[in-house]
Amino acid sequence: MNGNQTKLSPAQRANMFAQSTRQYKQELPSMPFTEGETRSVSFPKTRFLSKVFLRIEGSFKATHASKTSFTLSEFDKYRILRQLRIEMNNGFNPYQIGGAELSMYNTMKEFSPQEADNYGIDKLENVVSSGGTTNKINYTMELPLTLNDRDPVGLVLLQNEQTVVTLNVDCGQLSDIMTDDDITLSEINIKLVPVLETFSVPQLPDAIPDYSIVKLVNQQIENVNGAGKMIVKLPVGLTYRKLFFFIATDVGYTPVDINDLGNIRLVFNQADVPYNISAFQLAYENYKAYGGQLPAGAFAFDFSTQGVPNLGGGRDYIDTERLTEFWLEIDFKNVTGSNNYIYVCSEKIARLY
Repeated sequence: MNGNQTKLSPAQRANMFAQSTRQYKQELPSMPFTEGETRSVSFPKTRFLSKVFLRIEGSFKATHASKTSFTLSEFDKYRILRQLRIEMNNGFNPYQIGGAELSMYNTMKEFSPQEADNYGIDKLENVVSSGGTTNKINYTMELPLTLNDRDPVGLVLLQNEQTVVTLNVDCGQLSDIMTDDDITLSEINIKLVPVLETFSVPQLPDAIPDYSIVKLVNQQIENVNGAGKMIVKLPVGLTYRKLFFFIATDVGYTPVDINDLGNIRLVFNQADVPYNISAFQLAYENYKAYGGQLPAGAFAFDFSTQGVPNLGGGRDYIDTERLTEFWLEIDFKNVTGSNNYIYVCSEKIARLY
């Protein structure tokens, strides 16, 4: 395993790694946000990568002849990032997810009371004037590579000449932050600042953890054509730790009314149904697990939660290697038209070799 000489258990290696490594956090050069363009950065070839932060900060001017403010859209500031991808040159993409969906994923952990934001670390101003008003935008997104902050499972060894890891950010339109279509936005001066959390590589071979496991967070989008049972066929072959989804009644992420939903099921091989519960029950379990509500329209099956979110064992993981079909089924009671969408995201684990 990883060229190590001594046969140790993963727990033993993790313990030795914790005693023999040091955490580092380093900012990379900022990248300008430009509507409709893709910004990319390759990570330095040093240490073990455990997490990527992406800080979005800057300002823009909003102008209208008579309005004094604009109305924020669903997921407002997160939607200016159309897609974020962490790509490895071995064929795996640990992340391929939209900004709105990543914001949901970032809430799927233990909630803690929010103190007053004295430093404006999470801000989106929405003031408008006839002469133009400068508004600030500032927030941070997290893309963790490990399963959680405790266990070194999922670390990516950057200190390897054969490994190339890149962050790609597809910039969307700044106007997606609002529902107004008559506001003029100008003087956009926003930057994207990647911050890497890494750990040093121990000198002792026995202290090097098993880094053959990679975590994958990806999404797929499905169209809902009306009321009835909707089947979303999910990829098989890997092990699922989390499955979360957002149901929208239009392209603007307007959340579905929970009263328009019936039961939600997970189905193995078209016949085995380990989960078959109402949308209200699933929302309750999400509230209980995270200590707060997910955004309206969002639901999660979190198989990593056993008392504390994200810190449970593998008891409830869903290994789909031997499945031919894995479905998410949702009963829609009252959904009309064809402009409805399900944004399905999953956290899976795979073995590199």
